[in-house]
Amino acid sequence: MTRHLYVHRSNRAEALAGALADLLRRPPRDPLRPERLVVQGRGMATWLSQELATRLGIFTNAEFLYPRNMVQHTYAEVLGRAELPLLGAQGQLALLFAVLEALSELAAQQGAQRASAASGGGAVSAGNAVSAGSAARDRSAAREAERAVEITSAPLTQRERAELAPLFSYLTGDLGGLRAYQLAERVARCYDQYLLFRPEMMRAFSEPADHPMSGGAAASAALRWQAALWRRLPAPIREGHIANLEPAFGERVAELTRTGEPHQLPERLCVFGLSSLPPLYLRTLTALSQLIEVHLFMLVPSREWFADRAPKRRPSLPQLAPLHLSGHPLLMSLGQLGADLQALVEEHATDYQEPLSLFEDAVPQGSAVFQGSAVPQGSGPGDAAPRLLHALQQSLLDLEVTSATTQVVLDDSIRIHSCHGPMREVEVLHDTLLDLLARDPTLQPQDIVVMASDIERYAPLFEAVFEEARDRAAETGKPQRARRFIPYRIADRAAATDAPVLEGLTRLFALAPSRRTASELMDLLGLAPVAKRFGVEQAELEQLSEWIDQSGIRWGQDAADRARHGQPALHQNTWRFGLERLLLGYSLPGRGERTFEGCLPHDEVEGHAAELAGKLAEFAETLSEVLDELAEPRSLADWHTTLSRSLGRLFDASGDHASEHLRAMAALDQLRTTAESTGFQRAVPARVMSALLERQLSDAHSAKSFLTGGVTLCALVPMRSIPRRVVCLLGLNEAAFPRRDELLPFDLQREAPRRGDRSRLLDDRYLFLEALLSARQHLHLSYTGQSIRDNSALPPSVVIDELLEHLERSHGETTKLTGGALRDQLVVKHPLQPFSPRYFEPGSRLFSYRAPLARGAAAAQRPREATRPLFSHALPERELPPELRLDELSHFLKDPGGYLLTQHLGASLPRERAELADREPLDLDPLARYGVGSELLRLLLRGHDAERGLELLRARGDVPPGALGAALYRDLAAEAEQLRQLFVGLTAGASPTPEALSVPLPARAGAPAVVLRGVVSHVYGSRAVRLEFVRPSAKHLLTSWVEHLARCAAAEHRVSSVVHQRAPVVGRPVTDVAVPSNPPSQPTHLSTELITRAAAYGDSAPRRHRFAPVTNAAERLAELHALYVMGSREPLPFFPDAAFAWVRAEARKDARADPVRSARAVLSTTFERAPYLTRLFPAGPSPEALLDTTGQLGFIELARRVMAPLAQHLTETQGAV
Repeated sequence: MTRHLYVHRSNRAEALAGALADLLRRPPRDPLRPERLVVQGRGMATWLSQELATRLGIFTNAEFLYPRNMVQHTYAEVLGRAELPLLGAQGQLALLFAVLEALSELAAQQGAQRASAASGGGAVSAGNAVSAGSAARDRSAAREAERAVEITSAPLTQRERAELAPLFSYLTGDLGGLRAYQLAERVARCYDQYLLFRPEMMRAFSEPADHPMSGGAAASAALRWQAALWRRLPAPIREGHIANLEPAFGERVAELTRTGEPHQLPERLCVFGLSSLPPLYLRTLTALSQLIEVHLFMLVPSREWFADRAPKRRPSLPQLAPLHLSGHPLLMSLGQLGADLQALVEEHATDYQEPLSLFEDAVPQGSAVFQGSAVPQGSGPGDAAPRLLHALQQSLLDLEVTSATTQVVLDDSIRIHSCHGPMREVEVLHDTLLDLLARDPTLQPQDIVVMASDIERYAPLFEAVFEEARDRAAETGKPQRARRFIPYRIADRAAATDAPVLEGLTRLFALAPSRRTASELMDLLGLAPVAKRFGVEQAELEQLSEWIDQSGIRWGQDAADRARHGQPALHQNTWRFGLERLLLGYSLPGRGERTFEGCLPHDEVEGHAAELAGKLAEFAETLSEVLDELAEPRSLADWHTTLSRSLGRLFDASGDHASEHLRAMAALDQLRTTAESTGFQRAVPARVMSALLERQLSDAHSAKSFLTGGVTLCALVPMRSIPRRVVCLLGLNEAAFPRRDELLPFDLQREAPRRGDRSRLLDDRYLFLEALLSARQHLHLSYTGQSIRDNSALPPSVVIDELLEHLERSHGETTKLTGGALRDQLVVKHPLQPFSPRYFEPGSRLFSYRAPLARGAAAAQRPREATRPLFSHALPERELPPELRLDELSHFLKDPGGYLLTQHLGASLPRERAELADREPLDLDPLARYGVGSELLRLLLRGHDAERGLELLRARGDVPPGALGAALYRDLAAEAEQLRQLFVGLTAGASPTPEALSVPLPARAGAPAVVLRGVVSHVYGSRAVRLEFVRPSAKHLLTSWVEHLARCAAAEHRVSSVVHQRAPVVGRPVTDVAVPSNPPSQPTHLSTELITRAAAYGDSAPRRHRFAPVTNAAERLAELHALYVMGSREPLPFFPDAAFAWVRAEARKDARADPVRSARAVLSTTFERAPYLTRLFPAGPSPEALLDTTGQLGFIELARRVMAPLAQHLTETQGAV
């Protein structure tokens, strides 16, 4: 071949790859020079490399370039320059910095003018603007004056000021610079598009201001300010862009062609699989073909010319013209992007050659799609009738709409699934792929590609569903369940998604201006590289969270940090406050009462735990220093230094995290280098630096997992036309796909659209067309078609509707053989739940590969039965210890069902995990009031006054700061003082004498003899007094009641325990000495009292609960022990509060007293707070349902046995001694 432009067209990428392989078999003159191939993305490069290696046996020494990089290399080689960075991928970043610099200059000049006006002066220079601002009275004028120091360019002329007036109004008051950055990013994006699609306009922008295309009188306001802003960009930017270099490039190519001088270009250039190219790039390739071979491999849907059949662009937005008979309606709707490229090739590459026809029929000649013959239902792929997918592809290839009488096989080659949300879409996809893999042994996971409209939303769902089979196999130890696992890879996720170092770096910028709350910092410490850097194990994070909560840490580094957020500069509840408590608690324990310079130590840190507390302190202090550094604006060079240091201080850089450090450093390096090359030296705030860094990282979407084995899940982005046997598209919802164009009000391309202009809408439409062409056997489409809330119908993407309309128009008569509308047969509506019985009905086209769901579906079809109780019969008898602790009996009576599950069956009851509080307490909930009140009561009993109590509670961080906390404390202190006075009056200020109890209980029916042992610590003479800062409840009463029974029983049946003592005289024999285990006391004189808060809210008077002596205490205890033994084998329907309500209502013998109603309300609350009770008692919280109907003890009988004796011996008074 001679030097020329060669165009290779095909409807199949495999055919294009084959033609490229044939071309590459011809060895180049320089075997050491890499073969230059141009592709749109890394995914296409991966597929093409694999395909060429398969066809050639080996494929290496290739240089894959993106179109922009290809132009950069080509211009540099033709013009003889070392490099042209502005033409490469980083040219967009350089343009952004240049525009940001220009906008910052404008903002600075505007600030100087405002500062001058505010200070009463005229025009000020950069130097005296500071003095003028310093002398100004209002602070905003001073800040504007400080910004005026940054002015480095020439002052604005009157004309420029008029042209740039819209920018001044937007930038006014932008002290943080974020508004300027956001505008610069959008303006730079427009400039970049102008350079590629309107180069003549950009060249005119550099002309004098009175030029018609650069801002003349007839130009729009948007054109004038954009032209004026462009002229203020640095000369290297204005002169080094591709639009300005294009004429010189063309002249140099012509000169090289004429003179035959040697050049640095490769021998040939191959452009593969691009669905769109800017006209400027096409002109570049055309010019280049005068020097070297240029091969353009184009994937097109049709062998026919269709550029003039696609709808034309209109002056406003791209609109679709009405369908007409001269074209293929689906191609007209979806193919405008390809039509534009086809027309542009003809327009800019008039002298090209097309060596061979590479088009391949999707349907073999002679099949029904050509003959129009009727095909019986059930025809398969080997019959005369084509598959629906192949018939569709053939109609696109021939640019012919088949007649409605044309028959095809209504198979599963095209299936559209309507689901209840993304999770159901992925579940349906998983079952579909399992079915395809099971039915076709030749199909492999790597033959399947799945594209999602929102990869970040679908990727975690994909992982959850696809990993379930492997997880179940590991949990059950049944390897056969792993057969349901389908290998997969996820590509195109954002850089920070699966990179915790990059995620943490992004979080740092969010933390810098934040309140630094407890949960935010713990979330950061929970990242693997951060925890590893500070030596914290994942299992230790829960302990750290508990310490943070207990030490009172809520938000703010210290008092000064709180002041920066406009809050009072209080030390309480800051990180420094809590860390001081933790560290001091290890070295100087305060026992909750001793403070050291106002700090109350937290005594929970001891032993080896001190090392963990030190790690937390190191992390918090290091992070504080880093965040303080991020708060100050810096130049890009200083940001590079600061963030590089921060990465090393906060994130581990070993193992898997090393590559993430390199990615972060690469992004920082690129930002610094580009800023230096464009002369951008301004200090930017953290918010702008965060946006810049996020932009750099998001530009590097991870495609490393694309086509690397297994099913590939990737983003639904343009130019992914890679052939696969199975192509699946997820998330084809009306609002999600195709994407809408971002309409910028100042985009000049919208004023006069041209063929080839980029459009998200057209890109996505063509992407859907490419997906139709790339599927070889099956096309799987899914969308959210039913609302998960009310099951209402939701519309699919418009491209699905257009596809269905075309298929109905082309093959509608097929339904006469199959029955039903074609749309109903192609669209599968799935139920809300994956365990719906419809999936397991014989003959249904719905199916599932998950056996557990089949059992669930079968159960759902059976008549509804009452929930089976966890216990259908009592457990076998077991040998119990000969001794029983007093507190264990109390524990059992408070919750017999929970005690059975935890103590006898080893179950772990679910408990709500409290989240870290991020605000200091402004009010106290009942649980917090109990904790604060109990501690305050303890302090008062220890002899501290109320003022000292407030000081200690604030030192714990438990009381709200300021006047609010003082008012709340006064109420609690008054209530606690009344409790203290009543307690002191009852005990006469004496110290308690602990009483050791040992009560033998005789055997009863079903219960062996046992010795009940325990210590009652709060005994004052013959009276036991318990003081608790709680509202009275049956559970608290039960504890005192059991202690009271034990004391009375011990007094009734007092025995002496014999203790062996050796005589003090040497040579004497050992004698037995009787030592009384209890002081002498008669049961009739024993009493037990419980002092609590008032029962009703708003009543501060304490409540006194007194138990009278019990004469048959041992018998009562033996009965309770019998229940304990019974409760170790089966759940007992005993609920203390409800039982107490029943007994009291029953004892009133009042016509208005209703025990059932009284107990039902309490039972409902009990079951709500303990959900596990529903499994033990499926009948629910109903006293009637818990009656004795099965021969076992029922609720009422248990209430009478346990709570009736308690109520009979209980006397309750209010407040008095």
